[in-house]
Amino acid sequence: LAYSEYCCNDDECKCDFATRACRLALSNGDEDADELCARAENSCCTGPFTFLSYGDGGCRCDFWEPLCHENPIAATCDQTEAACCNNDHCTCDFLTYAADE
Repeated sequence: LAYSEYCCNDDECKCDFATRACRLALSNGDEDADELCARAENSCCTGPFTFLSYGDGGCRCDFWEPLCHENPIAATCDQTEAACCNNDHCTCDFLTYAADE
């Protein structure tokens, strides 16, 4: 994360390296993974330009969905559900998908 804060000259670089730090923390089970991932989400999904596509749930959904798929733990999948679902049907479908994976 320090690299993204001090060595990147643009927001896309900051998003990329902050997301890498988030993924590494999740894969290592680090206690600060939640904080690192929240910072990465903020880095990628704030401002007039975002570096993830706008699917049904927007940038936040596109940020969290791969993290839930790669690391299917409550911390990532709860964030994914909150970012991607805006109704009970979607939540039910998502939780079924997450349980099956």
